[in-house]
Amino acid sequence: YYNNLIDNVDYHQQERIFFVPALLHFNLFEVFSVYKKLNQSNINYLFKEEFINLFDIIDAFMFFRRKNRITLTENYICGYDISNIIKYELKDNMISYAAAIESILNIKFIKNIKKLNYKVQLSIDWFENQINDRGWNYGFNKFYPNIETIGYRGLIPSDLLLSEMYPTEDENLNGMLPKKICVIGPALLFEIKKYIKNIKIDIAPAFRFQHLWKYDYCPNNSSPIIFVALPINFDDSINILNIVIEFYKTIKIPNYKFIIKLHPTTSYTEIIKYLKYSMPIKFEIIEGNTEKILFKTNIMISGMSSICLESLAIGIPLLVVENSNRLNYRTIPKEISTNLYKFCKSAKDIINSINYFENLDSSTKNQNLLESNNIKLNYFHPVTKENVKKFLNL
Repeated sequence: YYNNLIDNVDYHQQERIFFVPALLHFNLFEVFSVYKKLNQSNINYLFKEEFINLFDIIDAFMFFRRKNRITLTENYICGYDISNIIKYELKDNMISYAAAIESILNIKFIKNIKKLNYKVQLSIDWFENQINDRGWNYGFNKFYPNIETIGYRGLIPSDLLLSEMYPTEDENLNGMLPKKICVIGPALLFEIKKYIKNIKIDIAPAFRFQHLWKYDYCPNNSSPIIFVALPINFDDSINILNIVIEFYKTIKIPNYKFIIKLHPTTSYTEIIKYLKYSMPIKFEIIEGNTEKILFKTNIMISGMSSICLESLAIGIPLLVVENSNRLNYRTIPKEISTNLYKFCKSAKDIINSINYFENLDSSTKNQNLLESNNIKLNYFHPVTKENVKKFLNL
């Protein structure tokens, strides 16, 4: 999440920076080796588990009994009684089960390091304004009230993730927001203040997107690449792959090279079970870092993913595949010209969209290039020593 942050500060400052990880997507037998590897690295880690005892864990799980005793009155929003919705949410123990426990344990962790007289000058939270974020920020606001707390929104938010897009005054009054929220580009500054006025907003380096400033776009015209980057949503990934395979079977383009990148949370063996068609032999499945391939890509196909805006910032023609069976999350701000991308719902839409981009006149291509440069400037603040030190208050 914070690529190269450490590399842009001086050595004596590196010693004062600690990362507090939440280990996800590992099975029980892998956890020990993961801890061992982190401990052997030259980066400082502070493991919450070392500061949490059995009583903390029991108390966190007792939350499910405590919440059943919550009674709310005057449950009216715009004249509508939403009591039944609130009761349903309180009774459903499966909704955000893990996040609720993690949130409470975040508070316990912060309380316990305060008891041990750990001196903290600055707290930074990867900020999506979710339940675990609220626990983290509440803990620091309560037990370290005089320090600076930053919520780093290091991603491009979807238009339907309302809690992430729009923090509220109630959250702020209850101590669940950081003192300052940092976004990764000037164009993202003002939307945060829609429902909250008295919070500091600033711009911080776009750590996960620094490669946008590292390479020049040079599409592979001799053997054009169609890069299919699948999103985190499993159903959307299935839908995109089915449509792309149908497009491939329909058009049968021998000179195009198809590269498929699964989301890290998705396994290949799981995804092929749900495809309508068998995976074509010519489709190359890749993992890991895709920076260099990205800058050679001729056509990008994706869904709800930050790679959509990345592609537009580079200048790659983008096809966003929408799912006809549900509401679609969009990560492309409405201010960006639709000359740079097309929405698709079928193989025919993909064919028409590729034809559109291949037949653009030179004037439109030049205009698109200017627009792409503006996207990079407005949405992806560069990672430099100066910008990193400002972000860390050094």
